[in-house]
Amino acid sequence: MSSPYRDAEVPDRDVATSDEPQPLAAFDVSGKKGADGAHGASGTSGAATGCSGSRGQSAGPSQPGESAGQIRLEMTADDAAGSVTLSGELFTPHGDKRPIRNLIVIDAAGYIPLRAVGGAAGNGGDGGRGGDGARGSDGSDATRWSSGGDGGSGGSGGAGGDATNGSTGGDGGQIVVSVSEADTPLLMLIRHEITGGAGGTAGRNGSGGTGGSGGSGGSSYSWTTTSSSRDSNGQTHTTTHHHSNPGGSSGSRGYDGASGNARVVNGAHGEVGNFAIEVKTAEGK
Repeated sequence: MSSPYRDAEVPDRDVATSDEPQPLAAFDVSGKKGADGAHGASGTSGAATGCSGSRGQSAGPSQPGESAGQIRLEMTADDAAGSVTLSGELFTPHGDKRPIRNLIVIDAAGYIPLRAVGGAAGNGGDGGRGGDGARGSDGSDATRWSSGGDGGSGGSGGAGGDATNGSTGGDGGQIVVSVSEADTPLLMLIRHEITGGAGGTAGRNGSGGTGGSGGSGGSSYSWTTTSSSRDSNGQTHTTTHHHSNPGGSSGSRGYDGASGNARVVNGAHGEVGNFAIEVKTAEGK
């Protein structure tokens, strides 16, 4: 049996300088990648002394990968012309039907790629970081009439936002190639891909904000007074007296915020598609 793929003469034309095989025709009904989950915004830090930071925002959901469509391709050889007629139809991932009507010239180094790969899933979003707590207020300084005030406590850090899961990859599509029994050598032209899309990676929970430092205690205050006395001999004696009021204690540090606590998982990979060859014989397929 004569093989139009191996025996047909290659017509005169410019020879490609690259040694890489070139596609004679290509059909692709692969699914699109799913959108990644939006990352949560960070919380704001405490605005005034001793105020706590706000919670980080939670991440948005990721989107699954799009499942691939379908390709039904029939190949018919024309030995005399050294060409192959490609006919059939394909369905896009959205279900749109498009006819296949191609005529290609056989090239011993060429091939026909058929792709029906599931779209990769979107990755989960990360939770936002919690805002930092503000520093505590400073205590008032001691005076001659009062002790120093204690520093205020620092504000607590805000909690981190929750992450989201990775989504599921799209499924691979369906490819069916039909040839007559005499044209089975044409199948060597076909290269197909029907893998499922990769699952998305889970996001990370946001970390909590840092607690603010405590305010400084007020400073101590010292002063002196003198008193005079006269002894029995009429001599005057001056005595110096030292006084002080204590300063205040520093305020306590604020608590760190807790991290987000969502239990997130990676998305599953899409299922592998189906590839089939139909050979038409006198008895049927």
